[in-house]
Amino acid sequence: MSTPETMGDDAPRTKSIELRKPIKLGDIKYDTLELREPTLGEMDKAAKAAGSRFGSDIELLSLITNIPTLGIKQIGVSEYNEALKFISVFTNAGQPTGET
Repeated sequence: MSTPETMGDDAPRTKSIELRKPIKLGDIKYDTLELREPTLGEMDKAAKAAGSRFGSDIELLSLITNIPTLGIKQIGVSEYNEALKFISVFTNAGQPTGET
């Protein structure tokens, strides 16, 4: 289940994704990914963490949700895909679409 919040225009700036299986890190439990628009600095930091196919995505999700990377690695693929779909609105801005 997800809920977007809009800020003045049609593009959602935040999104909540309820996790089917909560993330557990020690005594801390995360039930929801609280996504928001990333900053340029966060995107730069995530790009520098791209040591694997998923490295930059894991780092960016960690930065914008305030969940440690070890926790982000526990989310399901469907939730990962839903989060990336939301983030792609911001990360793909200005890139060519192939349309003329």
